[in-house]
Amino acid sequence: GEAGPVCVKLYNKLRAIQYGDEPDTHNWVTIVE
Repeated sequence: GEAGPVCVKLYNKLRAIQYGDEPDTHNWVTIVE
């Protein structure tokens, strides 16, 4: 089956935060060099 609409929305939001397309307002992402 396919992911439901809520799961897809959460996934897209998380990916946007990880890639810097959305602001990380909770400081979830740590840049590792």
